[in-house]
Parts: sequence; C-alpha cells; structure tokens
Amino acid sequence: MLEWKGTDIPEVSFPADVVVRNMQPDDLPEVAELDAAAFKPLWQNTLDALERALSQATSAIVAEDAQGLVGYQLSTANPFGAHLARLAVRPDVQRRGVGS
Repeated sequence: MLEWKGTDIPEVSFPADVVVRNMQPDDLPEVAELDAAAFKPLWQNTLDALERALSQATSAIVAEDAQGLVGYQLSTANPFGAHLARLAVRPDVQRRGVGS
C-alpha cells in the first residue's frame, strides 16, 4: 500500500512526442488492443470489462503519440483515498517514462 503524507509530488516529464489526455469511450477498442499487448492472456481486460471500468473510474487517462495510444491508466476513489486500478504501457515504448 502506498500512502501520501502531503509532501510535494515530484515533477514528471513525459517523452516529448507523447500527449496525455482524458480517455473517451471511443478510445476503448484501442485501449483493449493495448491491454492485450501489455499483459499475458490471464491478465488481459476485455472490451466489455474496460467499458465497465471506465464507467466506474474517477480518473481515466490515455497517452498517445503519432502512431496511436501508448499507455493508459484507470483509477477509482472512495472516502478513504484512491486506487490505481490499471496501468498499461505498450511493450515497444516501455521504459520511456510513459507510465510515470
């Protein structure tokens, strides 16, 4: 479990060619493809599961470059805090700071 004790959040720098924006329902087919690429079959989310997750998310963000989506995150919240429900980065762009 991670706990934030009110300290400053460190600055994050994304790769210059990556844009971060709110996820839209139209993104979900591409998000499902990204999820399938990032995880082994046992851990992959179906399009239906991602649709349900988006409807319950407090925060849903995608990262994209000129070729399309390279990452996404879904988070939920409750009275006690937030939960990072899913974070995925396309394998060919991992270790470039997209997940940060």
